[in-house]
Amino acid sequence: MARMQVKDTNNQGSGMMIYAFEHYELDIGLHELRCTGETVPLEPLAFNILVYLIQHRDQAVAKDELIAHLWHGQCMQDGVLVQSVVKARRAIGDNGHAQRCIKTIMGYGYRFIAPVEEHDAWDQQVCTRTPVPRQSAGPSLGVFRSRVPWQAQARAVGVRTALDRSRIGAHHATCVAQAGRRESGVGRPPCETPQSVSHGGGKAGEAMG
Repeated sequence: MARMQVKDTNNQGSGMMIYAFEHYELDIGLHELRCTGETVPLEPLAFNILVYLIQHRDQAVAKDELIAHLWHGQCMQDGVLVQSVVKARRAIGDNGHAQRCIKTIMGYGYRFIAPVEEHDAWDQQVCTRTPVPRQSAGPSLGVFRSRVPWQAQARAVGVRTALDRSRIGAHHATCVAQAGRRESGVGRPPCETPQSVSHGGGKAGEAMG
């Protein structure tokens, strides 16, 4: 008697699962087997065997159960089932000697023994397609300036120009005042006073005389 599959009501996704094992992904929704992202050609019958064995990997699956599921109760020889299992094994890099993924239960059937991770196809698509919001560095200086009315910009330029002219005028006046003091002897060091120059000249005259 075929085992009745129980639907997981806790899964609120699309219900189209992706079963990942080793380097492979078995995509139920797209009906394809992938190895490191590349599609692996696989006949529908072998694909359905993989799906059924993985979904019931918690226990061994009898050959009669597989035949009833795949051929819907029609009379089918075991040789046809065995050939389909061989193709399924070959697609995932397994064989009857290694039995790394699909194990043969002698006189009974098969069991999928490789570790499997389940992913909802819809959730994976959302994670892949949802863009990460970029952090804004704030408006650029050009954008900020463009938002200021041109009248305000003109006034700001006029104020800066007036301040620059005022600084230049003050600096010029200071230079003129300092030059006047130097000419009158005010603020000149003692060694440069007129008397010192005159006295030095007298001594020089005496030396020359």
